[in-house]
Amino acid sequence: MVPSNPGQQEGALSFCLFLSVLLLAVPLGHSHSSHAQDAPPADTDSLRPLDRLARVYLDCDRCDEQYLRRNLTFVSYVRDRKQADIHLLTTSRSTGGGGRSYRMDFIGRGPFNGLRYELDYNAPPTFTDDERRQGFAEKVRLGLIPFVSHTPAGDRLSVSYDDTDTTSSSRTAEEDPWNRWVFEIGGSGDIGLEESEQEYEIEGNVGAERVTEAWKLEFEFESEYELDVFKRDTTEIRSSSRNTDLDADVVKSLGPHWGAGISGTAFSRSFINTDLAVRLTPAVEYNVFPYSMSDQRELTFTYRVGPEYRDYQEVTIFGKRNEFLVQQSLNVRLNLNRPWGSIFTSVEGAHFFHDLSKGRVEFFTGLKVQLVKGLSVFGRFNAEYIQDQLYLPAGETSLDEVLLRRQELATNFEIDASIGLSYTFGSIYNNAVNTRL
Repeated sequence: MVPSNPGQQEGALSFCLFLSVLLLAVPLGHSHSSHAQDAPPADTDSLRPLDRLARVYLDCDRCDEQYLRRNLTFVSYVRDRKQADIHLLTTSRSTGGGGRSYRMDFIGRGPFNGLRYELDYNAPPTFTDDERRQGFAEKVRLGLIPFVSHTPAGDRLSVSYDDTDTTSSSRTAEEDPWNRWVFEIGGSGDIGLEESEQEYEIEGNVGAERVTEAWKLEFEFESEYELDVFKRDTTEIRSSSRNTDLDADVVKSLGPHWGAGISGTAFSRSFINTDLAVRLTPAVEYNVFPYSMSDQRELTFTYRVGPEYRDYQEVTIFGKRNEFLVQQSLNVRLNLNRPWGSIFTSVEGAHFFHDLSKGRVEFFTGLKVQLVKGLSVFGRFNAEYIQDQLYLPAGETSLDEVLLRRQELATNFEIDASIGLSYTFGSIYNNAVNTRL
């Protein structure tokens, strides 16, 4: 590792502060209410009736679009949101125990301009994929009615109500024998055999989670072992790696904008020369927007500080076989989901207290934007300024470890980027579903 100098430290600090200010300066634009009842009602009487089916643009996060096209046939589906009468923007997030909560934003365009509202759909973790998509489709059907009633298809729609299910969410919670705890056990094995090469891998995990509006408790254990054997003439090379992690998180909600918690971690990773590391990290977080809107937009500031003990497999380049450290970090994260696309940006800086030059600054951003009709741009960029590789072993790294990526190498930076464009043209309609072959 190349040691840092004061100029490098000041440059990294300035870079981090500049990016933090840049995040705060990002124009968030005019926002609509997160719930339909908070927005002024649209004047549906002034909407122009259509002499054709309404055109819908599906902008879905984790939804089965083919299922919607097959089962909701009273609208036409288009490939370009600018050709649509209804833009269905759907975002989702995980709920306690592995369920998923969807927020559907129905945005009227053209003849339906001014009609906009939201619906929520919650799929419990016990639902199969088919049950989840059926419930999602029924909620979409309900949300399209105010629009479709102004089209020829409106005369052929009917509404029904099932009053046989009297179970309320509160009653379900009271009768829950597991008290909202959800457990998961998993494992897998992999084997690959060739004449001169053999690969073996085994991994397993155990997890427990309990999530409510007030508390979030998560516990997880994961372990992985991998062995590669290479044979050439009379020579045999064996290379192995192992990773074991035990994580525990306790988080308390402190109102619509604040959260606090503590994380405990114990891990062993051969890739970073660590036989055992134990870390305890209290944290506090502030979200500029209410957490109830986190699937649409969030701007969070998260501060963490805590001690860590490390026991290394080999003596490090700093002459340490084990050591006690204290680290702090600050993370700024911006996440936006909008009709024009989405963007995610984060900046994080961290350092150890015993030597302020031993730290790291990481910047990541990813976006997807529709520029004009049919033309979209997408990309991501990640850059890290690295000065905290305290775990690097002394001595030379073998060629086998380098080629097989069994040992992390010294570096001062890491950059990863990708960018792309997509352009579509032709028919604007996209109603047919054909999954043959």
